[in-house]
Amino acid sequence: MGLYRLVIAFIVLQIVATSTLKSTPLSEINKETRVLLNILLSKDPQLSDFLSKPPILLKMNWPSPVFLFEPTSQLLTIPMSKSETVLKYISLVSSDFFIKQQPKLKQKYLSPVKLDILFIPTAIGIRSDYLVLCTETETLIYYMQGIGEESGFGLQIVNIEYIQGTYGVFDLNIENPFNDPLEVISIKVQDKDVSVEKKSMPVLGNSKGEIGTLRAYFSQQGEYKTSLEIRLQANKLIVPINVKVLSPDLNIPKTVNFGILNSYDKKYSMDIIIKNTSKNSFKVQSIKSMSSVFEVSFDNKIIPGHSDKFIIGKVKFHMKNEGFYTGAIELRSNDKIYIIECIATAILSILNLSSVPLVYNPYSHMVYNIPLTNYLDHDLHIKNIQTFTGVLNISNPEKLVSNEENKIKILVLAKQSSYQLVKFYTNIGIVQSFIRIEDPVLSFAHYAKGVYDNIYGPLELGYISYENSITVKILIKNSNRFDVVIDLIESIPQSKIEMPKRNTIYAQDSIEFIIIIKGDRSLFNPIIFHTSIGSFFITVHLTSVTGYGKVKSVYFGEVVPGAFKEQLIYYTNNFPVPVHIQSISSSEESLTFESTKEFVQPDKEQVIGKVKILYSKNNEIIIDWNKYMTYGEARTWNQLQRIWEDGEKVGSIVVTTDVAGKIEAPVFIGFKKPQMEIDIWPNFDYCSVDETCTSYLKVYNPLQVPIMVQLLAAPDFLQTELKKFDCSNENLHQNYVDDEFENIKNEYDTGLKRRECIIKPTEEIPLIKHATEKHPRRSQESNLPNQGLLDKILYFLNPKDSLSYSNYLNSQNEEWKSSYTKQNTWQTSQSYFIGGKNIVLIPPKTNKVIGPIYFQPLSQGLHNLSFILRNNYTLIETMNIHTNVAYSKLAFMKRTIYFYNGKEYVVHKTSLRKEQHKLVFDITSDEISKFLIGGSLIVSPIFVRSFELQNVGNIDAEIQGIVFDGDVCEFGGYILIDCNRNFILGSQEGISVQMYLNPAKFFANKNAELQVITSTGRFSIVVESRFPEDFNLDIFVTSCGDETFILTIACIVAISSLLAAEMKHLS
Repeated sequence: MGLYRLVIAFIVLQIVATSTLKSTPLSEINKETRVLLNILLSKDPQLSDFLSKPPILLKMNWPSPVFLFEPTSQLLTIPMSKSETVLKYISLVSSDFFIKQQPKLKQKYLSPVKLDILFIPTAIGIRSDYLVLCTETETLIYYMQGIGEESGFGLQIVNIEYIQGTYGVFDLNIENPFNDPLEVISIKVQDKDVSVEKKSMPVLGNSKGEIGTLRAYFSQQGEYKTSLEIRLQANKLIVPINVKVLSPDLNIPKTVNFGILNSYDKKYSMDIIIKNTSKNSFKVQSIKSMSSVFEVSFDNKIIPGHSDKFIIGKVKFHMKNEGFYTGAIELRSNDKIYIIECIATAILSILNLSSVPLVYNPYSHMVYNIPLTNYLDHDLHIKNIQTFTGVLNISNPEKLVSNEENKIKILVLAKQSSYQLVKFYTNIGIVQSFIRIEDPVLSFAHYAKGVYDNIYGPLELGYISYENSITVKILIKNSNRFDVVIDLIESIPQSKIEMPKRNTIYAQDSIEFIIIIKGDRSLFNPIIFHTSIGSFFITVHLTSVTGYGKVKSVYFGEVVPGAFKEQLIYYTNNFPVPVHIQSISSSEESLTFESTKEFVQPDKEQVIGKVKILYSKNNEIIIDWNKYMTYGEARTWNQLQRIWEDGEKVGSIVVTTDVAGKIEAPVFIGFKKPQMEIDIWPNFDYCSVDETCTSYLKVYNPLQVPIMVQLLAAPDFLQTELKKFDCSNENLHQNYVDDEFENIKNEYDTGLKRRECIIKPTEEIPLIKHATEKHPRRSQESNLPNQGLLDKILYFLNPKDSLSYSNYLNSQNEEWKSSYTKQNTWQTSQSYFIGGKNIVLIPPKTNKVIGPIYFQPLSQGLHNLSFILRNNYTLIETMNIHTNVAYSKLAFMKRTIYFYNGKEYVVHKTSLRKEQHKLVFDITSDEISKFLIGGSLIVSPIFVRSFELQNVGNIDAEIQGIVFDGDVCEFGGYILIDCNRNFILGSQEGISVQMYLNPAKFFANKNAELQVITSTGRFSIVVESRFPEDFNLDIFVTSCGDETFILTIACIVAISSLLAAEMKHLS
């Protein structure tokens, strides 16, 4: 018993293993060939081990009909792709085609292999099958086809069945279609376990007679195949013999074959039929599937005795993917185990039957012409089409041409909603498929979110406020092939139905109607449609709630033509339920909307979307970039100044919700003249006279499209000049028109304006052209201390078209030379230059740096530089750049007088801040009296002054020294403190310059010259002393000269401490 179970387990493993196919070759071939391979695998599962190459399909035909069981042969030569070939495997599983002599496998053949193929038809009509030859280099599939024809002998396939332990007997009869007697020469059987006993009597003409008796002696249970050879006088017939040896008790089928399945996602079932040859009944203990792709249902447990065909259950296969599937079922009965192999060939595309459902027409039988396509690479012959319920009547097309759409007629005879199984008996086997039949119905759809959605179950309309009403649009679709009439509609309370003009829904058509429902109550009511094919209903579910919804006002400020702006839309939901935002709209063409939130939660204020505005330009700007600015552009620009006015406009937006209905909110739009954003970098504030400074313009494109710009030079009076070319408001005499003489002197005094209006619009404006084409003066040096850094920055801003200033000057050098020779004089009044045409394309929403601009100031102080940015957005942008030319200027702005109080020097008074043209020591009698000791005795005096030196320029000044004429620190009694010191004096910064006067060394009526040495030159100013008239300098020098030196030393110490305090104060 243990050995028996082991053998059974081995068989099960072998069967299950065949369910796995080699996917590599199948994935490399097309759909048609993959279908064919699945068919071949269903015939011979072992073939999967040899399909290593993409197959080649060939055909082999027997053109003439062949009599039944009469063999005919054709010679097949196997082509060789190389000098030698090896046959690895041959597959031919057929009842009509045979290989007369099998060649040796796994042997090298140096010449083409020839096979003798026998065609022995076993049935009338088209007979076909496949021969597969697998070599080392290729796989050849031969589709063989022949036609069987009745011979008149009335022979059939011999089927012998008997119970094990006995033997089987079969009487062999033949019909004689001739008038003469038919003599059988010989009868031979190939298998020794089948004997034949030939009858010696001939068969009379036009009669049927027995020609022999067959006896089968196979002792083991199973199925056996052999053949019988009958030789007549003029014919040789070969008849197949099938022998089945039955068990003395239960006979379990070895195989359940589903055949070819052709419908996706359908469940197929096959009966498990058992034959009980014993008189005893058997109990089935269990049936289970040993494969996941096959399911088993167990119906009966007791098999009665002498049961010929007893169904104990069903095997089910759910088709989901293409492929060849095998599995096994284990059946236990009376402690014995039986294994049933299950086979299913799933091929979705062998026959493509239209999936359109068929509908029963209660008025008359419906006839459908259904497309049916054969996707095999050869024709498919249909012997019969079988249905099982009597609902369908299908015409047989008999032949389906390869890869062509064929039509079959299907008549629906009865009302039945289900999938009907249809079996097609073809020359390659049975193909099972399903056809869907539906009852005639109408489908309903609800219009929501801009589309119709099919209604399944109740129509959920959500919530609605008590003061609101809801409009529901319903679409009824008739997919039937006949008209349907709507007889009556039973509506719901508090509603109104707007019906179309007709109440008939034509075949394959639809109609729509509108229901307006008031929100004064909650509803859960049906709408019933009574039609000619029955009654249909839709249940409407609607709940009324209290509350309100509110939308905030929207304000757009500074809206310019061509530029986008957007604002958020806020919605306040005061309802106790979420509110569905269905749509946002407006009658304003310039407004567009983007919804960002579909639902607003209860008692919340949330952003539901964005409103965008694009104020379109009504004027198309056309610019000829081959020219500089023209008079026509100037006139267009003047017109645009009147069109593009600042102002406001009030519109509205409408938010449609499911609960609150439509809510309107105002939109305030503030319009502004379009203007491009322009910045200059760097500015010219540190450019000095006799230098060339470089700068660039950074221009921003606010639009969603590219803008072309051109930088032009312009005089300061450009805007005034351009208005002269505006001809729309000229005050000419309206009755005077002279079309013949354009240049005749006008008898009316219209002034310069009239003459300029005669100028052609395409003519360039000379003053702009000449100013733009001017080049910088080459004699000046460039002030470019940071030019390398500037070039790097420009490269990152404009990486594709940046050009450094230095390279630009080099590239333009020759052009400047030729230009200089052509021009007799320079226009000395022009201080900035663009250097020819400068046209740049600015991508959307992008900054672009254009230039360079060269500034060569001719004078110090403030400069007003005018530019034109010509573009196809605003046409003209005029800009003025105010710059202060860099210069350094030194001036003494105030002076401070110090008095001696007997111990130290203190500040006596300070002058107002104003420029000092002289540095004056104005000594008074009061100041001299501070030095009197008593009577006429006077201490030798030292007079102290400080003067504030200030840099009144706009750049730093490098001070290299402060000295008297001759680069000395002491001159004629004047002494400087901190002489010859070096420092930087910033713009608007000041420093105190202290000096003192010793009258003892002073030369009468002689002034000193103070010089401030800078990096750019010397700044000089006169130092002057003024004494009282009664001050006798000669007497002072004579009587007090001996004391001067001692007092001077003391004064220096005192003054030094005083100056330190002053310096600390100034810092």
